[in-house]
Amino acid sequence: MTTGLEELEKHGFLLRDRARNADGTLGQALYFITDLPALQNPSSQPESGYPGLAEPVLADPGTKNTIVKLGV
Repeated sequence: MTTGLEELEKHGFLLRDRARNADGTLGQALYFITDLPALQNPSSQPESGYPGLAEPVLADPGTKNTIVKLGV
């Protein structure tokens, strides 16, 4: 459930606000859910349309032992 809420927040569909009481403790939590993220999240970053890599390739991959030993 937490992951789903974080995903909604990341894409601008969920806005969270938490007030502090006068004594410094956390107060009421307010959640705003919208179906128009562009209106609520004007600073969202443009996306390329290509999905990200599940396991990104290293910029400088280490050396690999490519020597094949043949049996005698």
